[in-house]
Amino acid sequence: MAGAIYEDVDSFELSEVDGEEHVEKMVDIYVSADAVKSTNIETGIPQTAGRRGSRCYRLAAVCVILQCVLLLTVNILLYVHYVQKSTAKDRTMSSLSNKDLTEERDQLKKLTEERDQLKNSTKDLIEERNQLKNSNKDLTEERDQLKDSYKNLTEERDQLKNSNKDLTEERDQLKKLTEERDQLKNSTKDLIEERNQLKNSNKDLTEERDQLKISNKNLTEERDQLEISYQTLTGERDQLKNRAKDLTEENLILQSKYDHLLQQIEWKKFGSSFYFFSTEQKTWSDARKDCRERGADLVIINNVEEQKFLIDQEKQKNDFWIGLTDQYTESVWKWVDGQKLTHKFWKPNEPNNAGGQENCAAFSAPGESFLWAWNDLPCSETENWVCELNFTKNQPRV
Repeated sequence: MAGAIYEDVDSFELSEVDGEEHVEKMVDIYVSADAVKSTNIETGIPQTAGRRGSRCYRLAAVCVILQCVLLLTVNILLYVHYVQKSTAKDRTMSSLSNKDLTEERDQLKKLTEERDQLKNSTKDLIEERNQLKNSNKDLTEERDQLKDSYKNLTEERDQLKNSNKDLTEERDQLKKLTEERDQLKNSTKDLIEERNQLKNSNKDLTEERDQLKISNKNLTEERDQLEISYQTLTGERDQLKNRAKDLTEENLILQSKYDHLLQQIEWKKFGSSFYFFSTEQKTWSDARKDCRERGADLVIINNVEEQKFLIDQEKQKNDFWIGLTDQYTESVWKWVDGQKLTHKFWKPNEPNNAGGQENCAAFSAPGESFLWAWNDLPCSETENWVCELNFTKNQPRV
C-alpha cells in the first residue's frame, strides 16, 4: 500500500512538471506573436505608442488565460489524485488492521483538508480572474477614449502650430517696431534733457557772472579799505611799540622803587602774599590785633612751599605765632580765616595740650625735623609773630 501511495505522489509531481512546461511554452508563443505584431511587416519600423499599449492589453489577456489553464490543470490533478487514493483505500481496506485503518483515516483527513484549501485557493483565483476581466474591459474602453482624445489633440496641436507660427511672425514685427519706437522716444527724451540742461547751465553761468561782478566790486572796495586799515594799524603798532618800550622802562623803575620800599617797611614778598616778621613779643590775641591794624592777619600756611619759605626766614631761632587755634572748639584746629587744617607740620608728639591750656599754634625752630616746626602753646604766652597780607584773598576772618 505504501508503494502505491508513493507512486501516486510521483505521478502527481510529474503531472505538475508537465503542466508548468506547457504553460511556459504557451507564454513563449504569445510573446513571439506580440513581437511579430509590434513590427510593421512591410517597412520593419516599430509601431507607435498606441500599438505598445495594445501589446500590454494582450499580455494581460494572456495572463488571465494562463491562470484559467492552471486552475483547470490543478483541479484535474486533484481529482485524479483523489480517485487514486480512493481506489487504493478500497483495495487495501480488507487487509489493514485497526492500526492501519487509523493511520489511513488520518491521512484521508489530512488530504481532505488539503483539498478544501485547494478549493478555496481555486475560488480566490476565479474571483481574481473575473476582476482582471473587468479591469481589462475598463482599460480597453479607456484606451479607445485615449485614442480619440489623442487624435483630437493632434489635430488641435497642428492648428496651434500654424497659429503660433503666424503669431510669432506678427510678434517679431511688432517687437521690431516697438524697439524702433522706444529708441526714438529715448533719443527724443535725451535731446530734451540735454536742451534743458543747456538752458539751466546758461542761466547758472549768467547768474554766476553777475555774482562774480558784484563780488569783484565788493572785493575791490574791501581791498581799498584794508589798505587804509593796514596803514592805520601800522601807525598804531609803531605807536604801541614805542609806548610799550616806555612802559617797560617805567616798570623797571617802579619795581626798583617797590623793592626798596618793602625793605624800608620790613615786609617780604613770597608768591602773591606779603609777610611782616615782628621783632617784639606779644600774646597770640595781641599779635593778631597788631596784624589786623596793619590790614593783614596772622600767617596762614597753605602748602609745603610756604612752610619752607618761613623756615628760611626764621633766623633768630625764636618761636612766632601763626594764625592757627583750637580755642573755640577743643582739638578742632582752624585757621583765622575759618578754614579747617589740611596741611599739617606739627613737631613729633604735638599738639599735646600740656596742662590743658595750649590752644594756639606757634612756629618753632625745626632743628633736625626739617619741615615739622609747629607746636601748641598757651595763648597767654608772649612770642614773636608773622603777619600775612594777600590782596587776592577776600575771605571771612574768625
